[in-house]
Amino acid sequence: MTTTSFSVDSYTPLRLVSFTNDLLYSFCLSLWSRWCSWQSAGQGPIQGQANHFRMQATGDSKNVVPYGIKRYHDETVRLYQVLEMGLEGRDYLVGDGKGKYSLADILTFPWALWYRFAGIRNDEVGPNVKAWIERIKQRPAVQKGLKVPTESELLKNLDDPNWMPPMPEI
Repeated sequence: MTTTSFSVDSYTPLRLVSFTNDLLYSFCLSLWSRWCSWQSAGQGPIQGQANHFRMQATGDSKNVVPYGIKRYHDETVRLYQVLEMGLEGRDYLVGDGKGKYSLADILTFPWALWYRFAGIRNDEVGPNVKAWIERIKQRPAVQKGLKVPTESELLKNLDDPNWMPPMPEI
């Protein structure tokens, strides 16, 4: 986390994804560090396991592990409840007031955008998280990035709240 903090502060002199040296800097840095740690130690690995067990080790595979499917699905849902609470009354994860777009949002957003690939239904994700996803999706740089290398047809499906990616039968 220290390396990431140093890199953000050193290589973004305007601190577009960091925080200025005001009275809230230490508080914001602490909150920023907590969310980045939550993402890298929780959301990323746990949702990654949910994706694996749900999408790869199912169907007629001899690798079906019902316990793994349920355990990682349920833990991913719990992590999205934590994210939901963290976004209560906020536009972004870190910063004074409603927050400021930061590396914490940048790290968390790609996983959150594709939560359905972990078998998470739309009704298992709260309104704060959904609004936050939409807010970040509207940022011009994010829209540009979502088209690299090319725009995926899957992005259009995300606008349908009932859409789920095709998944093997459990």
